[in-house]
Amino acid sequence: MLTQHPKGVVVSEEKRHVKFPEEGVELDVEVGKNLLEIIREENFKLHADCGGIGRCGKCVVRVNGKKRLSCRTYVMEDVEVLIPSQESDEGYAIQVDSDGPREGEYIDEGSIDDALASDLAIAVDIGTTTIVGKLIVLKTGGELASFAQLNEQLPYGADVISRINVSLDDASELSAIVTKQIDKDIANMIKDSGVDSSQIKRVVIAGNTTMTYILLNAPCRSLGFVPFEPDYYYPVDQKYKDIFKTDTLDCDVTVMPFISAYVGGDLTSGLCSLGAEDDFILMDMGTNGELIFKRGDQLVCTATAAGPAFEGGNIECGSGSTKGAISVVEHENGEWKLQTIGAAPPTSICGSGILDLMAVLVREGFIDETGLMTDKVENGRIVLAKNPALDSGEVYFTQKDLRQFQLAKSATRSGLEIIMAVMGGDIPKKVFLAGGFGQNLNPESALTTGMLPKSFSGRVQAIGNSSLSGAVKACLNESARAGLVDLAEGGHEINLAAHEMFDDQFITNMYFEV
Repeated sequence: MLTQHPKGVVVSEEKRHVKFPEEGVELDVEVGKNLLEIIREENFKLHADCGGIGRCGKCVVRVNGKKRLSCRTYVMEDVEVLIPSQESDEGYAIQVDSDGPREGEYIDEGSIDDALASDLAIAVDIGTTTIVGKLIVLKTGGELASFAQLNEQLPYGADVISRINVSLDDASELSAIVTKQIDKDIANMIKDSGVDSSQIKRVVIAGNTTMTYILLNAPCRSLGFVPFEPDYYYPVDQKYKDIFKTDTLDCDVTVMPFISAYVGGDLTSGLCSLGAEDDFILMDMGTNGELIFKRGDQLVCTATAAGPAFEGGNIECGSGSTKGAISVVEHENGEWKLQTIGAAPPTSICGSGILDLMAVLVREGFIDETGLMTDKVENGRIVLAKNPALDSGEVYFTQKDLRQFQLAKSATRSGLEIIMAVMGGDIPKKVFLAGGFGQNLNPESALTTGMLPKSFSGRVQAIGNSSLSGAVKACLNESARAGLVDLAEGGHEINLAAHEMFDDQFITNMYFEV
């Protein structure tokens, strides 16, 4: 079994036997075939945050009893492969709901009997990490059912860049995964709800530009190379069977239009959800940080290359919001006070926990202004919790992890400073935080670390999954659907990398106020 990248290894027609005992699967594969590729083909759950280039260390498996990176392992002999427990959909705190209906909107759910006999619609949000959906009663706006799953594209990378690289000239592989997953989720939701598919009159789908391209089986090369301008513009309304290639539903699908290559339909949907709100910044805080400043008729937007650190990616003990992930961190009398998702023993640390931890490090002198750990940190890493069930025996945070956060923090803050400078005038009256990370973060920690400017104090409000909320609103409101294209086309995008302020801002915002 080769574990280093084997230059010149050729896949032959000769076969070797691969056994996955915990999955109950055995198969014969060609000699020299990559193990991560096999795992992907079998649709087994295994994270590969870096997309399989050997950088993140998250795709570890046991091969004949020894730990190996599956992306750097090639089948040269008969093997038995054990895949460690991954974040299951059941144990993952996937965000479905927002803070609820706005005043006067869709709050009368009516009776179940009426709902079961009513016309219905389905709203779907395709995230890079998760996919969620709701079955909505058109007459009342009530929710009849929902689903929430991890995106089955995760073995291909944690961020959009990894997915783009897989889909440069042919998106069919990832498109087949996502369309099959959503179609199955919709079919199961309809069956479990006891309604008939003929009652579904519309589906509305929101997602970032990359996820939307992949859904529609559009090559992603234009999204991955300068000048990063989309070359495929799709009709907003399409037929379900044309996208999903099944007869599960016979209705129209509204696909939220994107603003740019990296400010997607999920932000258009978020704007839709906010309706008549004005003078605000909407921040969708995730793997790809998207920012929009709306004031009157002006819309200034940008995307920050925050990377996956806010969702636990590229962090040694990092994870998404899964059971056992440390989500709240405090430090009292020299001891770490932790809260975990599901109140389970600590197994990892997710984005909100990382942000809290960084705020502690800033406040209590564990790091200097450059982000370098001080002599208060022993052996170059901070041990948050012991857990003998883990291979490492503990959940910890390193200098390298800190630098990953520092880059993400600076990218986000720099984007904010630039869109405020372009808009001019006063700071916004409100700052809405959307997305899983944005919903769960402690605003005080964001202010302490400098991810948000201190002038935002008292103005920050978490609004949950605004992308899904906007999709629900578009299901219910014909005028909202009619205005989607104008909404998307009204945005003035700022290319951060080309902006004259960016380099100075990025360097300045790498520092901490200690």
